[in-house]
Amino acid sequence: MAIAHATKLLKPEEPVLVRKEVISPPRPIAVDTKYEPRANLLTHVAGAKWNVIYYKQLKTSEEASEAFNINRPLPYQQYLKIENFELRVSTPLTASPNNEESAHNVTGTAFIYPSIVPDHGDSFLADVGDGRSAIFNIREVTQKSFLKDTVYEIEYDLVDWLSHDLQKAIDAKVVKTGYYERSYLDYGANPVLEEEQHGIFKKIRTWQERIARHYFDSFYNHEFNTFLVPVPGKVIYDPFIVEFIQRLWDTNTIPDLQYLKVYNRDTADNRFIRTIWDAIVNNDPYMLAKCKSKFGVIPRQLFPTDHGGLMGVRFSRLDYIFHPYDIVNPATGVISIFGHENINLGESFSEYSTNRTFNLAIKKLPGLGFVHHTLKENLPIPDAKKMGSFDTYVLSPAFYQNTKSEMSKVELMLTAAFKEEHVNAKELLPILEDVINWGEMERFYYIPLLTALSRSALGDLTQ
Repeated sequence: MAIAHATKLLKPEEPVLVRKEVISPPRPIAVDTKYEPRANLLTHVAGAKWNVIYYKQLKTSEEASEAFNINRPLPYQQYLKIENFELRVSTPLTASPNNEESAHNVTGTAFIYPSIVPDHGDSFLADVGDGRSAIFNIREVTQKSFLKDTVYEIEYDLVDWLSHDLQKAIDAKVVKTGYYERSYLDYGANPVLEEEQHGIFKKIRTWQERIARHYFDSFYNHEFNTFLVPVPGKVIYDPFIVEFIQRLWDTNTIPDLQYLKVYNRDTADNRFIRTIWDAIVNNDPYMLAKCKSKFGVIPRQLFPTDHGGLMGVRFSRLDYIFHPYDIVNPATGVISIFGHENINLGESFSEYSTNRTFNLAIKKLPGLGFVHHTLKENLPIPDAKKMGSFDTYVLSPAFYQNTKSEMSKVELMLTAAFKEEHVNAKELLPILEDVINWGEMERFYYIPLLTALSRSALGDLTQ
C-alpha cells in the first residue's frame, strides 16, 4: 500500500473528487472548478534546495500536536520518517541573541512542496553546513493557497545539535519509514514511497539507464547516424520505432542522440499511418484499431521522389524500409503501397528474426520463455514472444485481437497500461533485468517497449 494516492506516469490525469452523498448548502458558495496541476505550482516555489530527514507526527485528529520529547513514551509519540525530504529555503538560518539563557535562537523558514501536510511539532534533521547536523522543530505552518495541491510555508527553530544518542532516541519513535523521490511531483504523484516500493524504484531506474545504454551501443549505426534493424548484410530502417525512440529518450539519457538522423517518410498517403508506438505515446487504446500490423521490407526505390526532400528515404543510402502494407491478394502475396502499382513482396521480415537455440531440459528459457510445444501446457505465461514466430508488427496477433489467454506477460502489461490499470512493477523488474540476454531482434523492439512500460509501472508504485 502507498502512503497516499497518485496518478500514473504514462499519462497523468487530473484527480477527481467523488462524493457519494449530495450536500445542499444553506447558502450559495464559491466553487473553484479549475484544477491546478502540481506541476504548475512547482515553477513558482522559490528558495534553495535543502535535503533533510523529516519526522512527521502520526496521530489521530483528537490528539494534540507536540514537539519531539525524548522522555515521552513511544505509544504517545510516533513518527513517519521520510528520508531525503526536500525543503525550499526562503530564509536561511538566522541567529538572534537570547539574553535570558545566554545563548542564541536559530530560526529559518522554508517551503514544502505539495506532498505532505506539515504540522506544528514535526521535526527534521539537517546538515547546517559547518560539518555539524542539528535537529529542528517546526513552530509555525502557513498554507499558501486554498487549492488542494498547495505549498506550505514553515518556520522552524534549531532545538539541539545532533548527537548519536539524540538520533537514536528520535529513531526509536519511528513506526514507518518513507523515501522521498522528487521526480514524482512532476506527474502529480505522491513522492513518498514505502521501503519496498523504494527498493523496486531504485532497481527499475538503474535498469532503465542500463538498457538505454545497451540499446544505443547495440543498435546505433554511426555511419548512418540512426538505429538500424539488426539484420546482417542488410541496411533496414524502421522509421516508426526511430521516431518513437526520439520521444522516449533524450540527450540526458543518451548524449549522442543529438546526432540522431530521422529520415523523412512523409508522402501523401503514409503521413497519417498509425502504429503501436503512436498508441503508446498517446496512451490511447482506441487508436489500436487504426494501427497497422502488417509490415514488409520495402526497397527504398519504391518510395516517391517528390516527397521528403534530401532527408527522405528515397535519397538515402538505406537498402530497405520496414513499412506497413495492405495485402490485395493474400494468396499471391501481391501488395499495394501508397499509390504505387501492385508489387510482389519478395522478402519477409520474419526471415530476419533472431534464431535462438532451444534446450528442452530447461522448462522456461531465460527471458523469453519459448518452449517446445510438448512442454507448453505445463509452463507459465512467457515473458515475451519471439520475433518471427508471428506475422504482425512487434506484438503478436493475440495482442491486436485482444485475446488475453494467448498474450505474453509484456502484452498483458501493455494492455493493462492502456486501460489505466495497475502495471505490476515487481513483475516487470525481472523482465527488465533479463532483456539484455534476449536475441537481437527481440532486444531491438522490446527494450523501447519495456522502457515505456517501466515508466507506467513506476507511476503505479504510488497507488
